[in-house]
Formats: sequence, C-alpha cells, structure tokens
Amino acid sequence: MTVTFQRCVEDNDYAKVSLFMVERRRDLHPSLCTVDMVTLLYGYMADGQLHYGVNGDGQVVGASGLYFEELEKGAPARSSALLDICIVDKERRGSRVFARGLQYMIEHISEHHPEVEVVRLCALSDNPYLCKLYAKFARFEGTREGSVGQESVFSAEIPHIRYILNRLNPL
Repeated sequence: MTVTFQRCVEDNDYAKVSLFMVERRRDLHPSLCTVDMVTLLYGYMADGQLHYGVNGDGQVVGASGLYFEELEKGAPARSSALLDICIVDKERRGSRVFARGLQYMIEHISEHHPEVEVVRLCALSDNPYLCKLYAKFARFEGTREGSVGQESVFSAEIPHIRYILNRLNPL
C-alpha cells in the first residue's frame, strides 16, 4: 500500500500525529511517559515542524519532527535541520517507509528551506539498529545527552543524503 507524506498544518493533522506518537511513545524508549511525549510534541509545534505519512486509508503510519538551527562551527554560519525523532508503525519497519519518508523530508527541506545545507539525525546510542542505519548515509558527529539517555548524532550535507537515498530507493 502506498504511503504519502506531508507536513502538519491544520489542527486535525496535529491531532492525528499526536495520537499516533503518544500511542507509540514506548517504541522510542520504554521510560517515556505520556507527559514526556506531549512535551516533545509541544516543542515541535511551537519551534519546529511535524511531518507524517499516511496509507491509502488515511491512517498515520509514520511521523517525525524536526528543528532548524544554526551550526556554529566555522565561518560563515551554516543552517541545519535536526531530525531527532521518527516513529514508524511496527508493521512497516523494515519496509521502504523510512527511506521514502527521509527522501520526502530532504526534498521538503530543500524546497522550503534552501538555506539549510546540513541535516543532523539523532538516535539513542544504545539503539544499534538506528545508529547503523544512520551511519549508512551520514557521518558520526558525536554524542549529546538527551531526555532519556545518551544520543548519537550523525550529520551529512543534503546533496550527499539525496544521492545515497536515490541510489537505494529511486522515486
């Protein structure tokens, strides 16, 4: 079944995505409670963006959040997008939903935020699957302390990620 991706713009979008993410919060980490997830969602709604994928029946099957930030390394300052949360339905994991969703995010960022040069991705350091996946198209940048533990941060320039994803998953 085909999945289409879009950005949350209306209250109904935010409601569907919020419910999806709250119900699957433990997929991110077993210690996340409802208040933690609502706090994360509020941050994306206030200062970032939420995006989601729906199947042909209109059901949310994946969601992610991103923030825009300035990288301070080097001069001149470069803009980046931080993708630090992504949830895909368990039934769709291992499929191409993640890759197609990331392709959508890269194209969305390029089209609507051309000043962004770098995409950064975060994964819990104790999640070897995600760390290995992100390392396929981005370089390890370092670690940071997240709300539920240490996170590994990966980064790559948009053309590099686009190249890798187009080779793996042509549209």
